[in-house]
Amino acid sequence: MRVVLGIDTGGTYTDAVIYDREQDELIDKNKALTTHYNLTEGINNCIGGLKQEWFERIEIVSLSTTLATNAIVESNGARVGLLLLGYDQELIEQFKLDEKIPAERIGIVAGRFNIKGKEVEALNIDRIKELGLAWKDKVDVLAVSGYMSVRNPAHEIEAKKILGKLTNLPVVCGHILTNKLNSIKRATTVVLNASLIPIIKDLNDKTKKALQAKGIEAPLLVVKGDGSLLKDKVILKRPIETILSGPAASTIGAKKLAEVEDGIIVDMGGTTTDICLIEDGRPKLDPTGAVIEGWSSSIEAIKFKTSGLGGDSRIFFNQERKLDVGPKRVIPYSVAATKDDGVLIELEKMNRRKVDSQQREFLILNRIPDNISFSKEEKRLIKLLEGGPKSLRQITNELDIISNKFLKVKSLERLEVIKRIGLTPTDILHVLNKYDKWNNEAAELGFNILVDEMLTDGDALAVQITDDVIKKSAKEIANYLITQEYDNYEDDKCEICESLLNLSINNISNNFNWDFKPKLPIIAIGAPAQAYLKDLDRYLHTDVILPQNYEVANAIGAAVGSILIEEEILIKPNPMQGNHIMHHTTGKEEFIELDEAITYAKDLGKRIAINKVKEAGAIDWEVDLEVEKKEIGLNSKFSGTLLEVKVIITVIGSPYVRN
Repeated sequence: MRVVLGIDTGGTYTDAVIYDREQDELIDKNKALTTHYNLTEGINNCIGGLKQEWFERIEIVSLSTTLATNAIVESNGARVGLLLLGYDQELIEQFKLDEKIPAERIGIVAGRFNIKGKEVEALNIDRIKELGLAWKDKVDVLAVSGYMSVRNPAHEIEAKKILGKLTNLPVVCGHILTNKLNSIKRATTVVLNASLIPIIKDLNDKTKKALQAKGIEAPLLVVKGDGSLLKDKVILKRPIETILSGPAASTIGAKKLAEVEDGIIVDMGGTTTDICLIEDGRPKLDPTGAVIEGWSSSIEAIKFKTSGLGGDSRIFFNQERKLDVGPKRVIPYSVAATKDDGVLIELEKMNRRKVDSQQREFLILNRIPDNISFSKEEKRLIKLLEGGPKSLRQITNELDIISNKFLKVKSLERLEVIKRIGLTPTDILHVLNKYDKWNNEAAELGFNILVDEMLTDGDALAVQITDDVIKKSAKEIANYLITQEYDNYEDDKCEICESLLNLSINNISNNFNWDFKPKLPIIAIGAPAQAYLKDLDRYLHTDVILPQNYEVANAIGAAVGSILIEEEILIKPNPMQGNHIMHHTTGKEEFIELDEAITYAKDLGKRIAINKVKEAGAIDWEVDLEVEKKEIGLNSKFSGTLLEVKVIITVIGSPYVRN
């Protein structure tokens, strides 16, 4: 047997599975609430509910995590000092490019290569030493990005050696992370990566302690944003590769469970719904690089769409006084009441007093950051919530506020100092007796407040809300599929396109049918999939697959992932010198004959890729090699002239020896 422990930490739930990879068999599964203030607590709670007699047989632990993405979104990373080698000072100032790079300190150092990898400006070693000494007590980690390091990384390598000896701080180089030319994206990528090193190290250390406490002694691998795996020691050097790790794991898990090569993966969790495509058995990657909270990186990740729609989405009245769902996430009444009896007691009181929707939600204290100063009003609210969650009715009364409109909570919610408790689709499932994991009575009491205010039939309203969630999901999927054909659809979509899509989803025309019919099946996964996704075929006319164990597909994706390394070597003709220049991650070479260059690139690339896949944790692997030649097109008088050759080596590795 090849027993794997797969763990996925999502926005709402942490999932864990024990999986036999040899037999392709799920042995056990469990879910627990994700503890955002300490992810390892949620991991501990989750694996604690698994069959412990299997723990000593676990050979590999595979983890997908939201921590890197969340840290970037919340600006919680380490302080980074960035050295830009050979960047243009005037361009940086003119276009305010420094504002597009999230570094604590930025310094420009002379030293530059041209596009052919030839040094055109010597590296200013004295300036590197000056910045290193000035910053070593003011930053936590150093990052180095050379303007043309993808053509020749020699300056970055030299700068790293100097800074490492001088400061004893971790130093990260851009050429290790990406081979893309965009110098600002590359600098952003190396800074984000550096900022995550202490955070991912802390998660790694705590996860290992949690595993050891359960008697699990096994190598730890982490899911990358492209769905592949990387050993924990390697991911500590490149933690940015874990961004979008969760959606990647769910994609791999959905493909495995549904046993399809092509399809639309729809993963509904508590917080969001993630949508992506798999084609020919592989998830579709975003070639432009992942974007997180506005920061554009050069890291390849699965191309997916996220919408703020999930089991814990807020049900509320919008500005037009129409009932709406999401995108804000709140803690469901049913969940909150299992942790605090006061929520249930207050809901009973509000039912008797018939309060309106403006006062039916609660606030709860989540965390108090050390480095933030609060206003007098914010301090009063925090003090009040230290005694437990309070409804807005209680808060306005106890703080002597005329209306909760005057309660300033946006900043506290954004910083996650406080969280909101309210009515959600999860509560509706409890009301409809389709789910009973949490407190049914709290869900019903919270729902009754809404029913009384709307003066409507409760059963009909519950069904309507359920259908609204299904329709919203259908529209998000339709929009995503259109963007796959038309990249600028979200920016350019016209009113008639939007109207036709609404007409199709809502089926409101008396004169004709306008059906939206995807060519691929939908694979529905995530805890609420049974209730909210299996009926998508009412609005999107295609097959909907709800595979067995759909609710833990993310953790299964972590458990069944492979190690994937791709090494690319670029060969460019150099007519002026009558030779060919080869660029690779360890330097550059020059050859007279193209065939000689290609042969050398194949051998070198294979050695580099195999070394990387072994370092990543593989003990068995398969190698695929491809040569791509790019020439000038037929419409030019230079038709057939060689522009470049790419030698691409792909190695798929396994942490086991294959049979």
